[in-house]
Amino acid sequence: MAGAATLIQDIATVCPVRADQVLPLSQIVSELVTNAFKYAHADGRAGVVLVRCGGCKAGGAQIDVVDDGPGLPPGFNPATDGGLGFRLIRALSRQVGATLDFGSEGQGLRVRVTVPRHIPVAPKNIDRTGFEDENVEPSCPRRPAPGTLLFGRYPQ
Repeated sequence: MAGAATLIQDIATVCPVRADQVLPLSQIVSELVTNAFKYAHADGRAGVVLVRCGGCKAGGAQIDVVDDGPGLPPGFNPATDGGLGFRLIRALSRQVGATLDFGSEGQGLRVRVTVPRHIPVAPKNIDRTGFEDENVEPSCPRRPAPGTLLFGRYPQ
């Protein structure tokens, strides 16, 4: 039976991802947290699972899921091994163009999901009729690219 764990979330104010990446990324994080609760403390002792999200210096987003369990077993290759959960994580990462990095030195496991920078480009054929509102801040974009979900301030 899995042990009790405390979930700690450290989510930055700005975690820039596209709208079409939100659901797959949430499924990846959910699977990683589920695995941490299930396997990190199977011996019954209490532990900690940390979920951290923020922007990267080069743009894009970085999500870390870290536990203080035993880490990956010797010889385990996260690129090819694992069950349905690992296959799902790998497939969803490819779907959103993210890279996965697994770190398991000694105790614990850190999985880093890095989502590349996305610069939205508005289509040129948008009908801008009715968007000439003088009350709109000039530096605010009138209409971001379709399918773009922005957390925080829109990039200029």
